[in-house]
Amino acid sequence: MTGNENGWLDLVNEVRASGAEVLAWGSPVGSGAESVWSAVAASGARFEMLAGPGIFGPQVAQLANAGSRTSLFSPILPDHAYGEDAAAASDRFTAASGRKPLPGALTAAASIKVLVEAIALAQRTQGPQLGGDDLRAAVSAALHRLPAVQTVLGRLSFDRNGDPRTRRIAEWTVDSGRLAFVKVTNQ
Repeated sequence: MTGNENGWLDLVNEVRASGAEVLAWGSPVGSGAESVWSAVAASGARFEMLAGPGIFGPQVAQLANAGSRTSLFSPILPDHAYGEDAAAASDRFTAASGRKPLPGALTAAASIKVLVEAIALAQRTQGPQLGGDDLRAAVSAALHRLPAVQTVLGRLSFDRNGDPRTRRIAEWTVDSGRLAFVKVTNQ
C-alpha cells in the first residue's frame, strides 16, 4: 500500500465491497491514520472499528461525515472508568490547560511512570552502566519485580501477563465528527 489518499480510498472501498462490517486499525499515531479516516469518511462506509490508542487524536473528527455513525472498540477507557485517581488527574489537567486530556493520555502517563520506575530499579540492581540489549533485559525483568507503582490511574502492578485490570474494552462512537463514550465491557 502506497499510503496516498487514493490508495487508502481504494482499500476502504475494497473492504466495503467485500461486505466486511468491521475495520481493525492497530497502527500507532502518525502512521497513516488520518488518511485512513479520511478515506472511510469519503467512502460513506459505516464500519464497526476495532482500534488502539492511535485513533484518539485530532483526526478522529475525520472518521464520520454528517449523518453517519461509526463505533470504535478500544482498550482506551474514559478517564472516569479508571477510578478516582484518574478522574482527579483529568480534572487537574483540564484546570491547567483549559481542555480535557485526549482519551488514552492518562494511560500513557501511567505507562511512562511504571517504565521510569522499572528503569530505576534495573539501574539500582544491575548498575547504571547498562546499555542496549542488557538494559532492555534488565528493565523487562525489573518491570515484573516492581511493587505496585502509584500513577495517575492509581496503583498499578504487573504479573507476567501485564496489568491484570486491563481486561476491559470501551465502546466509543463518532457521530458527525464528534467522539462520545458509550460503555465499558469486561472481556
